[in-house]
Amino acid sequence: MVPKKLGRNEPCWCGSGKKYKHCHENRHREKPYESHEIESTQKKFSHAKYCLHPKAQFKECSGGISNAHTIQRNGGLNLIARNGHVYGILPGYLRFIKYSRIVPDLIGVRKASSFTGFCNFHDTKTFEPIERNPFQSNEHHAFLLAYRAMCKELYNIKCLKEILPFYSTLDRGYDLKLQMLIQREHSSLANGVELKLKSLEKNKFDYDQALCNDNFSQVKFYVLRLASPPDLMCSDVITPDFDFNGNKLRNVLSPESIDYLTLSIIATDQGGAIIFSWLNEKSDSCTRLINSLASLSDNDLPHAVVRFVYSYVANVYSSPDWWENLSVEDKDNLEDRMLSGLGISKIHRKDCLLDDLRRLVSWKIISREANL
Repeated sequence: MVPKKLGRNEPCWCGSGKKYKHCHENRHREKPYESHEIESTQKKFSHAKYCLHPKAQFKECSGGISNAHTIQRNGGLNLIARNGHVYGILPGYLRFIKYSRIVPDLIGVRKASSFTGFCNFHDTKTFEPIERNPFQSNEHHAFLLAYRAMCKELYNIKCLKEILPFYSTLDRGYDLKLQMLIQREHSSLANGVELKLKSLEKNKFDYDQALCNDNFSQVKFYVLRLASPPDLMCSDVITPDFDFNGNKLRNVLSPESIDYLTLSIIATDQGGAIIFSWLNEKSDSCTRLINSLASLSDNDLPHAVVRFVYSYVANVYSSPDWWENLSVEDKDNLEDRMLSGLGISKIHRKDCLLDDLRRLVSWKIISREANL
């Protein structure tokens, strides 16, 4: 609530710590940002270059910063691309502002699922076992897919933290009511970023320890093998809140209580694979979620996975032929699922993973492989 009279030298109502006269006194008179200004600023902060490998601090890095792909381009995204493009979600808020919803765009496979978070030496050395060999359902390969997803998520949150001061000024040119709304949203986002950054750094430390000790005994995985390459591929970190039966999995959001699950859907030498994995065998939420998934039949599993992906995963790319052949109703359903998963602290409907009777893929499960 903004006081009716606020002295120019008093702290601003928005909580920035600045004096009112240096913050919001004349904010409504300022020129609103043009969309290209927002876009260029987002690009500036989303292309930081550094190496997240734990041994980077020991000056092991070499070869410059790599444009690392969390989903393989060769033998992966290229298999579902058309003219070198796949459908995915562009970063930032521009598409949402334009359409008031999430709308996938065609993205070049060179840019899809890439980030500049490893030097060439560590990117090559760390992920060589899964880049140069067929995927195997074992702790080491599951760990490497999960580790890459975890590093990408941490990278994204670090970039988001850097751009937060800019986001706090997006209320330029608006009246007081809208300024207050934007500042409340910004405050919520900033708090969520701090919370998630703390928990991700804690989780990545555990992953770093496993990597440096070459000990993957704590890795749990559940793999579904497919007879052919899937129509969509993804790599992401998820904090599950409901299982496939609609049961709640977690009650509070704190660094100590967050269970991180990683999901990778990839092409393999034999077709494709859906890999769920997590690091700590005591992750109750992950175990319960996978148990509810494992109870489904082979016929229902692929469609349950699609519901999960579009409800929880941001880093997902689909075949243009598959996406464009979906009905308007099916596209709307998937876009609504993506919209419901926006934000740092994602809140979903308890029935989001229940069977909606939509059958959007024709994947054939040929095996289930796990170490649970």
